[in-house]
Amino acid sequence: MKRSYHRHAFPAAGALFALAANLAWAQPGITIVEATETICAVTPGKTWVTNDGQTLHIRGQLHHNKVQSNEPRMNGDNAAIISVILNLVNGQGAATANFQLSPDGINGAWQGMGVFRIVNGKAVGIAVGHGTGDLEGQQIRLYLQEVEASVNPPPPCTPAGPSGNVQTRISGVIFNPRGK
Repeated sequence: MKRSYHRHAFPAAGALFALAANLAWAQPGITIVEATETICAVTPGKTWVTNDGQTLHIRGQLHHNKVQSNEPRMNGDNAAIISVILNLVNGQGAATANFQLSPDGINGAWQGMGVFRIVNGKAVGIAVGHGTGDLEGQQIRLYLQEVEASVNPPPPCTPAGPSGNVQTRISGVIFNPRGK
């Protein structure tokens, strides 16, 4: 007796095609971003050093930063509240930041948090955030690395920030479920 499977193959193939089409349609838009962030001004928070003089603690320090990027959704002003624990002997430590990046010309902002490791006095870390306003529903995931300020192009901040305009190189992605 000869069996025929073709009657069952077409509905299964159709369902598989429909599933694949739905998965492809549902994929979020992913935009790769590169940016440079420059510290423009710092409002001191609570600062103290341990009794042995080896560990610096900073809580609630407000950084006013400028972000320049290849992506308009990242160009703008960033307000970050920073907390730091730093070993003054070896330059090692950790930091956290709650931030709000307000892109120029966009009715919305990125709100999120970063965590950082401090090695030889320089911060390296990751940050995640979500969009508000016109950025609602979008997410950012970023890798950040503190570097010496570049000479060309000049830093965007006037007057020069503390520490001679410290800059952070940023690379990451913007996820947009609407595919933009």
